[in-house]
Amino acid sequence: MTTIMDRFGPLIGLWRGPIVLQDGRKGIAEFSFCPHFEGNLIELVALSIDAETGESQAWGMAHLALDRAGRTVWRQFNQRIGFATLNEVDDDPGVLSASGSLSAGRQMMISIRQDGDELAVTVSSGMPDGPKTVSRMRRASRTLRERP
Repeated sequence: MTTIMDRFGPLIGLWRGPIVLQDGRKGIAEFSFCPHFEGNLIELVALSIDAETGESQAWGMAHLALDRAGRTVWRQFNQRIGFATLNEVDDDPGVLSASGSLSAGRQMMISIRQDGDELAVTVSSGMPDGPKTVSRMRRASRTLRERP
C-alpha cells in the first residue's frame, strides 16, 4: 500500500524563503514537513514573518494523508480562514495541487512543487482571478542520512 511518504517524502525537513502574501505584504516563509504514524501522515507547520520586525504575518498547519483511492487529502487550519479540507486535483504529476471550498463561496487552491532543494508554493484563497500568495523557498535542513 502506498503511503503519503512514498509520494512526498522528499518534502520532509525545513524550508525557508521570501514570500509575497495575497494582500501584498512581503516577508519570509517557513514550512516544516514532519512525518507521523509510520509515514501515513505528513504534518506541515507554516508561518510567515515580517523580515524587518520579526512579527508574525500568517501561520497555519495542515495534515496530509492519502484517501482510499490514493489521492491526497489536505486538512488545515489557518488563522485567517479557519479550517478547510482540500482534495488533490489532477495536475502535473510532480506537483501537489489541492483545492477546496471556503466560507462565503470562496475556493482555496494550493500548489506545491519541489525541484531539488527548491520549493515553489502558490496559494489562492479568494476568487479565481484574485491575488495569490507565492513563495520560492530553499531547503534549510535535511533529514539525517543513515549511517553506513
